Amino acid sequence: MPDEGGGGAVLGAALRLFASLGYDGTSTEMIAAAAGVRPGEVPGGRSGAYHAILKRFQDEQLALYDEVPAVHTDGGLHKVLDLFLDFYLDHRLELMIWQHRGLSDATDIAGAEEDYRSPVAHRLFEVVGELEKLPDPDMWISVVTWSLTGFVSGGIIAELPGPTTADDLPARLRFRAFMHRLMDAVGPTDEGRPGPP
Repeated sequence: MPDEGGGGAVLGAALRLFASLGYDGTSTEMIAAAAGVRPGEVPGGRSGAYHAILKRFQDEQLALYDEVPAVHTDGGLHKVLDLFLDFYLDHRLELMIWQHRGLSDATDIAGAEEDYRSPVAHRLFEVVGELEKLPDPDMWISVVTWSLTGFVSGGIIAELPGPTTADDLPARLRFRAFMHRLMDAVGPTDEGRPGPP
């Protein structure tokens, strides 16, 4: 994501630090030094930057979901999956912030899940529910989300050496093709009912 101007530079620096060190391991002074500004030029300090990053990520996710109906009309579930995968690949640092949060980072930032995650999840369920009569929307969303975030953050678990990370184009192509096959297996039949197991 672009870091235009001073405010963008501050948020870009904060994003990188929060993703690598967590909120608890990052100070306002560290953000300022990484952005090349004085600590007083970090709007709202460390917590202000944290909230701004989560809000921006929320807005970007909601904008993504607004694209889903047209993408689905054009290419079905495969294209929707590709849209999500490309988005997550472009937002790995934000995902890492949420992973840190799941490990009890930033516990003094109360209500972040309710403020920034719940509206996104609610909108995702609305959008997916409007696409097709999936056999089990809750599980479809869960499996797709788990798979995408797992691949983006950890790559492919492989027995033999080879391209396995989200940075490797062959690994991306392999993962994308497998997820397309998975979508074919769990998607609805023409009548909107689950196919045979």
